[in-house]
Amino acid sequence: MSITFAAECMRKFFGPDVFNHTGTVNLKFLRPVKAGDTITVTGSVNGTEETDAGTKVSVDLFCDNQDGNRTAVGIGTAVIA
Repeated sequence: MSITFAAECMRKFFGPDVFNHTGTVNLKFLRPVKAGDTITVTGSVNGTEETDAGTKVSVDLFCDNQDGNRTAVGIGTAVIA
């Protein structure tokens, strides 16, 4: 479930056209997410890299449940022209 929320967060940040074509999400799951949990995804840009396709932007991602417990961490990327 967390990966879906993280991907949607990235899609909203970069826009669907960019994320759907160049986006990635890689998460490490730290604890289970149960039915009925409320998950909050936050992120911050941690760097950029110039590539032949454009600028690759890397974002640190964090998923927390309603109790403030971290459920997943990872990195999302997308290439912007």
